[in-house]
Amino acid sequence: MRGLKIIGLTGIISGLWSPFALADTIDQIILPPGEPRAVEISGTLSGCGERNMTSLTTSVDDMLIIQLFADPLVEPVEPCLMDGIPFTRTFTLSAASEYAKIIALLYSGSPAAEATMLQDYVTLTLDAPNSEATCQDDCTTGFGLCLADCNTAVTACISLCPAGDIVCLDACNSVQTLCQSECDTAQTNCLSSCTLSATANCTPETLNINANGNWITCALAVPADYALEDIDVTSIYLDGVIPADKAVVEDGLLKLKFSRAELVALIKDDDTIEFPMEKEVTVSGALSDGITFTATDSITLINPPAKGNQNTVRNEQKTQGNGQTNGNGKATSNGNGNGKSKK
Repeated sequence: MRGLKIIGLTGIISGLWSPFALADTIDQIILPPGEPRAVEISGTLSGCGERNMTSLTTSVDDMLIIQLFADPLVEPVEPCLMDGIPFTRTFTLSAASEYAKIIALLYSGSPAAEATMLQDYVTLTLDAPNSEATCQDDCTTGFGLCLADCNTAVTACISLCPAGDIVCLDACNSVQTLCQSECDTAQTNCLSSCTLSATANCTPETLNINANGNWITCALAVPADYALEDIDVTSIYLDGVIPADKAVVEDGLLKLKFSRAELVALIKDDDTIEFPMEKEVTVSGALSDGITFTATDSITLINPPAKGNQNTVRNEQKTQGNGQTNGNGKATSNGNGNGKSKK
């Protein structure tokens, strides 16, 4: 389930009007398996007494929109020990319905009222193949609802101001500014939870940790719906810790260069590494709007002896093949080599 929770305005305008200090919430929306298919929405209504609820359901393209309306509290509620009144509503779906997502909205007020206050909003996503686009759509929809909620709250605030009360009107304008800022933050956080599919091809495919070289080069590809130019290069890291030193868009790919020395240092500090072995490397980052991506590739790690030690290794191997050395450094046969037996 993914949804952009509408910001509770109670802390912003409490003190201007006490009923706003109450908040109704949707706790969850689920679609249990089995037939008949039915959506179950549960939540909590503020206050200590029962409040009547009505609902409207609307189908728009591949979406089912369920609007819940709870009767408003007529008078400010005295403090009580209860945390609210839980509610559950079930809506049966037709056998032929195929929805990509189900949106539940909870209002304080009745459908016939001219002004209602949106209290909460949650989306249940059912279309996994389009999860990337769906996530962003949810964030955009939630942002629009959040702004609408701000406007409704500010309108209610202004209606309570005595005529000509500049101080009260200034306070309401401050509420609008703060509320819109909170909507911006909520949208940013929502988009940062969305991810897009990306692929990476990193070279060298075989990494000799004793060889010279400056770079690990990774060619990054993203879906056609996204522009490589929208990627925030400063957010890109190899294995989460090595920043991209260079980035250029070329041939429909974002070609990135990472410090080879830094990767080798990480490998040498890892006691679990054995040579040769396959290692998965990860390129991660984000677009300028906060949408994140992660791409992986595999490279082979090798650790051959340094050139200066290769002759020593060969001599040791030759010695082991011919026998043991005597005190003069000459090989003597152990009976299994090619030399003559020592008498």
